[in-house]
Amino acid sequence: MKNQKIVWSIIAIVIIIVIIVLVSRGSGSNSQTASTTAGSIGTAATTVIPSTPVGQVAAVAATTKSYQNPELGFSVDYPTAWGLTDSDNGPTFTMPTSGNAGIYTLQAQIYFVPGTCAFPQVATSTIVGRSTVTVGNLSFKMIKVATTAHAQSYLDEMYTLPQGTTAAPSCYVFSFASTAAVPVSAANQSIITAAATAFDTMVKSYAVVTGPAGQSESAHPNGN
Repeated sequence: MKNQKIVWSIIAIVIIIVIIVLVSRGSGSNSQTASTTAGSIGTAATTVIPSTPVGQVAAVAATTKSYQNPELGFSVDYPTAWGLTDSDNGPTFTMPTSGNAGIYTLQAQIYFVPGTCAFPQVATSTIVGRSTVTVGNLSFKMIKVATTAHAQSYLDEMYTLPQGTTAAPSCYVFSFASTAAVPVSAANQSIITAAATAFDTMVKSYAVVTGPAGQSESAHPNGN
């Protein structure tokens, strides 16, 4: 009987030890999980996603590149966001509309015409601006026309710059054209106004470019 009591006492002690070990392991695991979770939460709370500075975005939008045409003898600076199609008669610039529906045309052109500078005939009631713009020693004539027809709003602006001589006059023409659905939304009007302002700035950047001088035929033996 005494031996039996000793056996039961040993079994009880073993059971108590096992319980203590299991409880200790469970507590440690929970503590580690809680610590990991807390660390993850802390990391998430302090993560900062940097945003592009407003000034930097504006600087990118305002960047320009130079268009040079030695054959026509001029250069201008235009926004890098504009598309450019070049031809023998001069460049055409296509301006972005930011994906806004309702703007059908937004472009500028520079071209050369023989003869005296003259604006096309337009109704006086459609003229919204007329002036002379001086850039250095050059004098540009400007006219701006706005009209509405067939549920569309038209804004056209034109600068002319006389070239050549009195005996053989010629003219550079700088034109801006926009066409939009009526009524013109505030967002579309803002895009058109910004494009027209950039066009004015481009015209004022006009500079004379001299092409490479041709070689005289007399410099070649036998004129070849």
